[in-house]
Amino acid sequence: MSQDLQKYVRTPMTNTDLRAYMTNELAKIQIATDTFFKMLGDLNVLAGAIEGDFIPVVSGLTTAGVGTYTLQQGRFLKIGRLVAFMLRVDWSAHTGTGGISITGLPSPSMATGGMRAVCLLEPFTAATPNTDFTWIPPSTARLEVIQANNAGARNMVAAHSLSVTGLYFTD
Repeated sequence: MSQDLQKYVRTPMTNTDLRAYMTNELAKIQIATDTFFKMLGDLNVLAGAIEGDFIPVVSGLTTAGVGTYTLQQGRFLKIGRLVAFMLRVDWSAHTGTGGISITGLPSPSMATGGMRAVCLLEPFTAATPNTDFTWIPPSTARLEVIQANNAGARNMVAAHSLSVTGLYFTD
């Protein structure tokens, strides 16, 4: 029994005083309970997070082709509908044509809209400036490399390196 309650039990008090005291104590318990369940809910969201690896595959948008890879790495974290990812693909030869597409993302994107992600093309040359971005079309688990200023898809090259970091939402 708390010292405050002992004080009231030992000393006669009116029902009004006791009700006020109990109302105050119950309000404190309610705040503590609400805080606990909010924290528990936050932990459950994080506990439901999924993280893992995926294997990105480069292909052409016109003709998929076949690539020879020196590195294929992908890592993701999914919390609820939000997917955060990063990938790195290095290829030394590829027969694909048209724009650059990368498949293998861990989940399809949401059905409406589309998402952009940060893209880093290497090596940095005038022919491949580092101002490109990637586009994740709706309802897909792939991204497309777009040239700076929305100038269209970045065309396939025989050998290249590509790093992408981004976020997107699923349905």
